[in-house]
Amino acid sequence: MKIHRFSYNFNFHDGLMMIKDREIIHQMKNVLKLQKSERIVLVDLGKKEALCEIVGIANDFLQIKLLDQKDIVASRAFEINLCCSVLKKDNFE
Repeated sequence: MKIHRFSYNFNFHDGLMMIKDREIIHQMKNVLKLQKSERIVLVDLGKKEALCEIVGIANDFLQIKLLDQKDIVASRAFEINLCCSVLKKDNFE
């Protein structure tokens, strides 16, 4: 089962919460076509994430039930290598 993740400035409290951001509502309701009782993960900008369940869907808001909340642990450092392909003289300059 795929669980979608959404990042926003959420305020996590115990129990129920309302999402009133129109872009997130549009993404969940019209694009992903999420229904009641589906689970999602909400990521706060303050380094917390919460497993949630959709309780209610309306045009102006989404009602979300918080199931589990935890701090995001920083992942280990990794190295990125960038490479540039060699093109003919005119395109490369």
